[in-house]
Amino acid sequence: QQRYESLLLGRAQVSRRWENQPAVGVRLEHLDHEEILQTREAAIQHRRISAGTSRDVGDILDRLGLRREGILTQAAQMLYGTRFLPDYPQGRLKLGRFRGTKITGDILDNKQEYMHAFAMVREAMAFLDRTLPLAGYFVEGRIEREDRLPVPPDALREVLLNAVMHRDYSHPGGYVAVAAFDDRIEISSLGTLPPGITAEMLAGPHPSVLRNELIADTFHRTG
Repeated sequence: QQRYESLLLGRAQVSRRWENQPAVGVRLEHLDHEEILQTREAAIQHRRISAGTSRDVGDILDRLGLRREGILTQAAQMLYGTRFLPDYPQGRLKLGRFRGTKITGDILDNKQEYMHAFAMVREAMAFLDRTLPLAGYFVEGRIEREDRLPVPPDALREVLLNAVMHRDYSHPGGYVAVAAFDDRIEISSLGTLPPGITAEMLAGPHPSVLRNELIADTFHRTG
């Protein structure tokens, strides 16, 4: 009986997840078709979708679970949308470079735009690449200098992906923010830890609980 009730509760939670709900006023022509095709190519390359998958964008969305019975989900909007206002203000990316170590310092660079999740990751990486200082290193046995960012790009990309995939999209005032200071980089997005997970648990082995399974799965398919 307990197991049965648990399954029923899990099914109800899935059906009520924000990303599973129909996208308000969004049609296929409102999505970034080029980005959808890039997802297909990357997923095929990483063998996470069949090479025989159609190039029809609607078919691709069906295969990814982002369109159901011809209706686009809100996950599809956040992954590939091209129009966000007035219905989806949470598709906002905030970028800032501050002088010193406090957010009250002089603003050296500032940008806010509305864009889909894949574009957010690319735009944020380009911003950090542009604003962070480069240090030059000479590797033993080579005459060429090697320029490096203060934080490895792979680490920055991983943090950005987590901020985009696991945020609480249901909050219309939410956004992804990247703030670069003289001594650190802060990357944040709205959302609490999943039920049963504490901040202390993150330092060791802990269960992986996805808030946005469709969004996370689509990113994982691209590598």
